[in-house]
Amino acid sequence: MAEEKKRRNRIGLVSMIFMPMVAIIFDIFSFIPFVGALGWIVFTIWFFLLGISPFTIKRLATMISSTIIELIPWISLLPSVTIGVIVIIIMIKSEDALGVKLPLSN
Repeated sequence: MAEEKKRRNRIGLVSMIFMPMVAIIFDIFSFIPFVGALGWIVFTIWFFLLGISPFTIKRLATMISSTIIELIPWISLLPSVTIGVIVIIIMIKSEDALGVKLPLSN
């Protein structure tokens, strides 16, 4: 008998809706210096509470690039925190759906 792989669901529907909404709030106030970095601190804690390590290579690269974008004048007006959160959610949901970790993730 072949065992079926148990599908994981680390991010529920509620978190999947509220995380981008909170990220949008951080992006709205991105004209204030370091709000984007503060946003990533909040999301790091949120991911930890969900049992997800934000310290994989791809997730760290997403967070760091978003934080750097937030520190550059005029470019910081882009919704980089929202885009970064959505990218990380897509990475996690695809890992859960496929039952494997994406390459370069720990």
